Amino acid sequence: MSVVGRPDLGGLAVVAESAAREGGAVVRRGFRSEVRWEAKAVGDYVTEVALASEHAIRDVLGEGAPGVGFHGEELGGDRDGLHWLVDPLDGTTNFMRGLPAVG
Repeated sequence: MSVVGRPDLGGLAVVAESAAREGGAVVRRGFRSEVRWEAKAVGDYVTEVALASEHAIRDVLGEGAPGVGFHGEELGGDRDGLHWLVDPLDGTTNFMRGLPAVG
């Protein structure tokens, strides 16, 4: 998969789907379990599940597209040039309350 010049978008889409499925599996396993969390700011939380999901996503993306940077909502990272921008768990408050409206 080329990251110099024109990237192989079809190949990157396959890697992205694989990463999303892996991160989603982490979120599903943690859904409606006792979740540890901490406040990042008033009304803004991070859970251990979101961190685990972001790690899983980063691992898949790094293996599948090693030349592409990574920036995650929880872990930060590289935002120069071509990069993945990841939010591993959208709807954290719903997730913490056991409401299924999360992504």
